[in-house]
Amino acid sequence: MNAIAEFFYIGGIEAMTTISISGIVMIALLVVRIFNINSRKFTPEKSLSVAGELATFSLVLGVFFQLIGLYSAFVHIEAVGSVSMGMLAGGLKVSSHATLYGFFYFLIGKLTIIIIRLNEK
Repeated sequence: MNAIAEFFYIGGIEAMTTISISGIVMIALLVVRIFNINSRKFTPEKSLSVAGELATFSLVLGVFFQLIGLYSAFVHIEAVGSVSMGMLAGGLKVSSHATLYGFFYFLIGKLTIIIIRLNEK
């Protein structure tokens, strides 16, 4: 399995798919703004604003899914009673995948918005 697919799978299919949908819609809205595509629903300025919100939403989704994963891990640790430090570290690593993925979309979105605003006349 390639590295990106493995990262996606380890982060949890539901979490990573939800973050991907948010990120892809954000990228589509940024393309609308870059090419100044007008529609009845989205003007270029409105699409830029919504893309910024979706960038933040992607990050928040990543943190949310990490917290869900941590809660689940803590419930299992409580049931078992004790775990090794290696197992705990592995669980923390796995739970951080969704946050990293959300942060990736956040950076793409915010950096693109900054570049667009710097190039405005």
